[in-house]
Amino acid sequence: SGIPAEHIDYSRDGKWVTYVTFANGTLWRSRVDGSDRIQLTTYPLFAALPQWSPDGRQIVFNGQLPNGHIQIYVVSAEGGKPEKVTDGEKDAVDPTWSPDGKRVTFNESQGSAQQISSVDLSTRQVTPIPDSKGLYSPRMSPDGRFIVAVNTPENRLLRLVDTQTQKWSTLFDSKTGG
Repeated sequence: SGIPAEHIDYSRDGKWVTYVTFANGTLWRSRVDGSDRIQLTTYPLFAALPQWSPDGRQIVFNGQLPNGHIQIYVVSAEGGKPEKVTDGEKDAVDPTWSPDGKRVTFNESQGSAQQISSVDLSTRQVTPIPDSKGLYSPRMSPDGRFIVAVNTPENRLLRLVDTQTQKWSTLFDSKTGG
């Protein structure tokens, strides 16, 4: 309905959409036709990169308060207070759900140092993914077995880790073209 929005994500059933308003960084949820719209966050929390949970009941996003680090939050798709699930001296961004909805994998950074980490939503325990230093923008496979990530824009590598064996492989290297 002409709302300036960014960071759009659709629920798996295709009936709902979540988005961030462009002007003030608030998170919203509505039906795809714009009806049943509710605001999920308020100022001063600035939201970005929302993702629907596999069951469609929650939305994970990264949020930032003024003068604070970017952290991962989860909010009910029906509304309520967003719950911060990471907390620390590192920025936590670009969350992606595990297929069972029990973990969120994300990019953790401090200055130029980056790595992929995962948080258990029941314990809030953050665990780095082994050998993921320098990688960002993780995405988990639908079965949860693999995580794909890219490294710094200068190198342009697409890497894949098998979460069972913890072995990484390179899927694409722009320097070599393969």
